[in-house]
Formats: sequence, structure tokens, C-alpha cells
Amino acid sequence: MLNESVLPKHVGISVGIGIIIILTFFIFFPGGYSLEEMNDNKVTISKNGLLQTEAFTVEVTTENEIRIALLRNVINKWKEIELIIYIFILIVLIILAVNFVSRLKEEFTIMCVLSVLLIAAAIYLYVNNLQLMDQLVTKLKV
Repeated sequence: MLNESVLPKHVGISVGIGIIIILTFFIFFPGGYSLEEMNDNKVTISKNGLLQTEAFTVEVTTENEIRIALLRNVINKWKEIELIIYIFILIVLIILAVNFVSRLKEEFTIMCVLSVLLIAAAIYLYVNNLQLMDQLVTKLKV
């Protein structure tokens, strides 16, 4: 069994808060778009919004085949990035809790600065990927 001094109860509380934050991110930032292949050379694209989902079907032609492939690639890469961000948020919260409880001020300050920088980078990635997905979908709708 783990000793109380090795894993204080504050770490459990920060893990719980981290899970709530991750669930909140998942609800409010659902990942943008999803793409589902159908038969007869058709693709259904769904835009996952805050409260609603908008879906439309696009026929795969030689003109838009590259855009659909690029959109599929961007969606897959975004889902990977999103998963990494969620896991990293949880790890940072655990490290912050351990450093705070252990009264390690230097490490706590470094982790706070690092977490602010990573949150800014995650927001930049999120906005950048959504803009790219929006551009591709807009060109497919026309």
C-alpha cells in the first residue's frame, strides 16, 4: 500500500478536479468535426457544436477527393492532439498538487508557468485546427 506521505489526499482531490476539467473541455470543445464514410461514394460530415450538431452529406468526386482526404487527416490528427492535451492536463494537475502539498515553491512556480504556456499552446492548436476544418468544409459545401 502507498504511504499517506507519498500520496497525500490532496492529490486525489486534484485528480478528481482534473477529471471534471477534462469532461468540461470535452463537453464545451467537442473536437470540431467528424467524418463518416457511407456507401455510393458519399461522406457525411458532422460539425459538433456546443449545443447542436450539424450534419450534411457530400458526394466524393475527383474535384473534392483531396479536400476530403485532407479533412479526414486533420480530424484524425486533432483527435490525437486532443487526447494528449487531456492526459497532460491531468498530469500537470497531479504534479501541481504534489508540489503544493510538499511546499516546493520553485517547482510549483515552474509548473504553473509551464501549465500557462501549455494552455496557450493548446488554445492556439484548437483555434488553428478549427479554422482549417471550417475552410475545408466550406469549400466542400459549395
